[in-house]
Amino acid sequence: APVINDAIFERGEISGDFTKGELDVLVSVLRAGSLPARLVSPPASSMKVGPGLGHDLIVKGAYAMAISMAAVLVFMLIYYRFAGLVACFALLMNLVLIMSVMIALKEAFTLPGLAGVVLTVGMAVDANVLIFERMREELAHGAALRMAIRNGFGRATRTIVDANLTTLITAVVLYWIGTDQIRGFAVTLILGILMSMYTAIFCSRIVFDVWEKQRWLTKLTMRRLFGQTQIDFLGKRHLAAALSGLMIVIGLAAVMNRGSNLLDIDFTGGTSVTILLDEGQAMEDADVRRALTDQAGLDDVTVIGVGNDNRQYRINTRNRDIEGVEAQIEKIFGDRLKKNSLKIVDLATAAADSEPPTAGAESAAAESGSARQQVTATLEFGEPIKGGTLEELMRAAQEQAGTADEPFELSNPERQPGSEQQFRRWTLKTAMNESQTRAVLDEVHAQVARKPVFPSSSNIGGKVAGDTQAQAAYALFASLFFIVAYIWLRFQRIVFGLAAVIALVHDVLITLGMLALSALLVTYVNPRSEEHTSELQSH
Repeated sequence: APVINDAIFERGEISGDFTKGELDVLVSVLRAGSLPARLVSPPASSMKVGPGLGHDLIVKGAYAMAISMAAVLVFMLIYYRFAGLVACFALLMNLVLIMSVMIALKEAFTLPGLAGVVLTVGMAVDANVLIFERMREELAHGAALRMAIRNGFGRATRTIVDANLTTLITAVVLYWIGTDQIRGFAVTLILGILMSMYTAIFCSRIVFDVWEKQRWLTKLTMRRLFGQTQIDFLGKRHLAAALSGLMIVIGLAAVMNRGSNLLDIDFTGGTSVTILLDEGQAMEDADVRRALTDQAGLDDVTVIGVGNDNRQYRINTRNRDIEGVEAQIEKIFGDRLKKNSLKIVDLATAAADSEPPTAGAESAAAESGSARQQVTATLEFGEPIKGGTLEELMRAAQEQAGTADEPFELSNPERQPGSEQQFRRWTLKTAMNESQTRAVLDEVHAQVARKPVFPSSSNIGGKVAGDTQAQAAYALFASLFFIVAYIWLRFQRIVFGLAAVIALVHDVLITLGMLALSALLVTYVNPRSEEHTSELQSH
């Protein structure tokens, strides 16, 4: 056997009597590196997401991006006129460049990544607004159009770069420290910052210069929301400080009152299950929340609506037993939950060797060499189902029918070997005869008709939750540190960086307070009748 003679750092020696194959395995292990801990079962975190929920998230993300972009484009066109048209051109180019780079890097768009794109839409025109307002000031002081364009871009560029670089520092820290989901947001944010600076500072300047030199642009007009103002902001600093202090105190009291309930299960550990109500059984989110909180067994429940038809909700709880949570939800909502269905589209018998197994199929048992016939059936489910789940249902049905020794095979043309993909249509090939196959499939239909459909379920273990809390703290303090360092180097005075951090801490405390107080909106502002809860209890 291989023997390690000494501790291996940069170099080391392993001696012994082993074959070339054993050597290759040993080299692969060494190249892979060591794991920080022994792998244990069950896993610390697991997740399954159905295709319906994923499609809904994609559609919602696309709608959010389209609506936000349309709103920004309309505002810029109305308020800044020709300059707004240039900003719209820069925004569209910014999005095209982000998509192009994402495709070139072969990066996948995640839901947080789409959120980063939506945020980029607002940030992309922010630089243009700074430039346009600087040009407005130059024109108001009597500067010629060409001089106003030059000074507007020249004097606003430094402010734009400083503002974007501090945001870029935060995005880099998020990518460095964050989880895979957060990295998806960080990637699109980093690309959005870089591309927005390029399009706002360079591309927009090219358009203005060409239009002005060709005499297509001789006058630059913009709307003005406010005229000359004489507000003594510094004179009201004491009142502002008192209001800020009061808001922070109220917010911190709300944070302490909610305690760990303010944190999502990503930080505390728990289970997230998405439920799908049957047609005609839609419920308001307040009624779903009330039904869950009125029943014992689920701790610290939060409810998030998915979609617009009031039939799909994501339920988060501190309980870490997914099967137990699903069972409790089934007990609470009963027949309101969507059940699956099975339809046998086609069932036929053919010679066993007349049709080869479908590519990509996985066999539940070795085929019997003595089988002379093969039954093929096309199964169509009302809701998508995983191949592994269907195989388990088939085995249980075979046990009940006394045909457990008969092999079967499930396949779908789009299924990848070893994947957990879900499909509505499956092809079954089995050595059972037609009557046995129908009996087994009838039992499968009865099983799926009794079990509710849960589009997605995820479990976050305590270790993962603790790591998430530590990562969040590291990201926060690292971002503040690097922002202070950059401002200190940029302006040669650390007091400027500390002042910026104090302002950031103020904003974070206000935001936390508002999040804590938002529970009042759910509890008191939107009261609902008890008719849905009473109906649930009657079920």
